[in-house]
Amino acid sequence: MTTSSRRKHGTEERSGTMQDMNQISLVDTSLRWGQEALLVSRLRSRHAVQVARALDGCGFAALDVMGSAAFEASLRFLGEDPFERLSELRQAISSTPMMVTLGGQVGFSHHHLPDDVIDMMVKELRNRGVDWIRVYDSLNRLDSVQHLIERARHAKQHVDGFVVYNPTPAYTAKKLAALAKAMSEAGCERITVYDPLGILSEHQAREVVAACVKAAGVPCGIASSMITGIAPLAYSGAIDAGATFVDTCLPALSSAASAPAVEAVIHGLETKVTFAAGNADARHAAEEATESMLGLYEEVLDPFRWRHDTAPLEGALPVSSIPAVLEHLQSLEELSGERLAAIAREAAAVSEDMGEPSWVTPLREIVAMQATYNVVEGDRYVQISQEIKDYFLGLYGHPPGAVNPSVERTVNGMEEPITCRPADVLEPGIPHARKMLEAEDVPVTDASTVMYAMYPSLYLAYARGELLPERLPDDAVVVEDALQAGETLEAEAAEGAAPVEEIVEEESFEEMTVEVDGETYHVRILERSGVAAIVEGSTPVAAPKPAGGKRKEGTVVAPMQGLILKVHATPGAKVKMGDVVAVLEAMKMQNDIVATRDGVVKEVYVKEGSVVKPDDPVVLVE
Repeated sequence: MTTSSRRKHGTEERSGTMQDMNQISLVDTSLRWGQEALLVSRLRSRHAVQVARALDGCGFAALDVMGSAAFEASLRFLGEDPFERLSELRQAISSTPMMVTLGGQVGFSHHHLPDDVIDMMVKELRNRGVDWIRVYDSLNRLDSVQHLIERARHAKQHVDGFVVYNPTPAYTAKKLAALAKAMSEAGCERITVYDPLGILSEHQAREVVAACVKAAGVPCGIASSMITGIAPLAYSGAIDAGATFVDTCLPALSSAASAPAVEAVIHGLETKVTFAAGNADARHAAEEATESMLGLYEEVLDPFRWRHDTAPLEGALPVSSIPAVLEHLQSLEELSGERLAAIAREAAAVSEDMGEPSWVTPLREIVAMQATYNVVEGDRYVQISQEIKDYFLGLYGHPPGAVNPSVERTVNGMEEPITCRPADVLEPGIPHARKMLEAEDVPVTDASTVMYAMYPSLYLAYARGELLPERLPDDAVVVEDALQAGETLEAEAAEGAAPVEEIVEEESFEEMTVEVDGETYHVRILERSGVAAIVEGSTPVAAPKPAGGKRKEGTVVAPMQGLILKVHATPGAKVKMGDVVAVLEAMKMQNDIVATRDGVVKEVYVKEGSVVKPDDPVVLVE
């Protein structure tokens, strides 16, 4: 979006002042926090635009519309370009500041990014009409957010700094206030006390916010999740301490790991303070727009995800709010309240081993999945993700507390952790990303370069059309109907009608690969007719299997469903037990697949980009 078009939509007129200081302003997070927590980031752009248009007239101080989970899900599950989504939202939001939430040097990804990638990402966000950037670091490290703050301010964007609260000695009011001061001095125009576990009591919120208000010298607010149900009490204490803004959600997307409902906050605290809340009728219209499309998302409306969870009040961590954990347990047919409780307790123990990182993306997923491995395997740290290894090597920064030295030795072996800023050990990412996109014959733009730098394998699969987008009832085509339509067209062609190939040539189409009942088909989705044709040469492609159909002794199998990122094994190569033969991406984590015996690689059944299921063969070692 050009500067002139941003001015047309009001960006130039929107200032950094987000409220009348005599009132409490409200930040709506329905399109980011709400849909990430309760719809597993599956909200389609067309529905997000409808809700955004309704929200624009509600008088909110800002609309937080995207975080890392929604960014990744747009590519992985929805077949949508997340940067284009931002442009569409900007067109729908004409008068309210639009913001996104970034994990500091991690950006929208799950690992630290080189500085040049951060620079290009900030530029692209500005071009897409983003007014505010909210920034946090999962370890509350200033050096992991400072570069992003500087680049955002240089791009004339406003910055809101998150100070992340955890109930441990590493997160005292004094320490958080010191971070708030440092972030304001680095360029943050506002400070938000972020309570992802929803455990701040009224008294604790009053204490922490008061300390931040005094130290930071800029407006301060609070964002607390509804996991435990006590967030409105924390908001009351924060307002007493001088908070001037709070995060809320539309009631339809407020529960569990999401933010408090806007109507509950307004009516619950109306005797204490007034809110710059705009028109109630407009908020109700936005609520109706949201409720009207929820029925389309029945497949992801999981009761485990919508319930309150008091585990954090008892010292455990709420793994019920992590979609990857639920999906993994469902695939193993082990999803139960008892299993979740055991993993919640283990997650607290893993967090302690890791020096108490904050319960925010990406480290909350890393902690939760390691706890899941530990419980499911029945032994701790037998299976270790690449992210856990990177963490103990310092590639996410320096932990706020002391790590468990025994676990650190188990994970690191002979390697020593770095002591500098993680980005300082990274090579520039933009030249490599552009080179790889050109090699893959993928259009090279700033947006595609940034997306590749963050999610290389995923973005290439998206750009090639190899990912099958999930479908909703209101989609024009569902896979089963598409295949039937293709068969009908073939039958008509046999009777003298235009052949399928001619129809495909006459109309614009989108190619994709689909799997139905275990069989793989190549199909083309016709844009005008809204049907799919099975094109010539699209015979079912069988998944690779061992010769003879029998699994031989020495076969290394996939531990879970996922995408093969790398294949290290080659036929004829000698390997030892424990050598890495392939790397599997599953549940946003990289997992090493290792040889289970010494020997020679006889067969390799997968290639990079292969999708495997639990117990699918990967290599044969004899």
